[in-house]
Order: sequence, then C-alpha cells, then structure tokens
Amino acid sequence: MIRKQAFTVLLLELLLFIFIGTFVFIVSKIAEWIEMQFPRKQKPPRPRRRREIKADLDVLYRSYQQGLLDEAQYLDQSDELIDQLADFYKQGAPPEQRLLY
Repeated sequence: MIRKQAFTVLLLELLLFIFIGTFVFIVSKIAEWIEMQFPRKQKPPRPRRRREIKADLDVLYRSYQQGLLDEAQYLDQSDELIDQLADFYKQGAPPEQRLLY
C-alpha cells in the first residue's frame, strides 16, 4: 500500500514537472515570436564628447611611450582620433565644450 502511494506521488511529480516544463517552453517561444514581430527601437548612438576623445588620445600616447604601440600604429590611431576631434568642432560643438584646456 505504501509503495503504491509512493509510486503515485512520484508519477504525479514527474507529470507535473513535464507540464511545467512544456508550459515554460511554450511561453518562451511566444515571447521570442513577439520579439521577432515587434523589435525594440534602438536608440541612436550617443555622440562622443570632446573629453572622451582627448582621454583616448592620452591613453594612446601613454601606450606609445611605454612601447606597447609602434610608431605606425600610434600615428594611424591618433590620426583617427584627431579626425574625430576635428569633426566634433566642425559640427559646431556647444560653447561650453569648445574651450581648450
């Protein structure tokens, strides 16, 4: 009698586990379908600020001084950052960010 009750409890637990697993799987597939049908609108990337570009230039210069970059790598990367800084000023940076320190 006790074995039959234990077997019944075990069988009910397994069936419950299967039903819950199936339910969670179906819910995840529905959520995935909704995400595919209605994708989130991505925010436009935030423009870089002058201080961020200057900080990157400082890190690049320190890396070059420590010998982590050779001269060609340093010049290529610094040219790109200087171009970004020039574009920043061409686009008309706000007055509080135009000050050079």
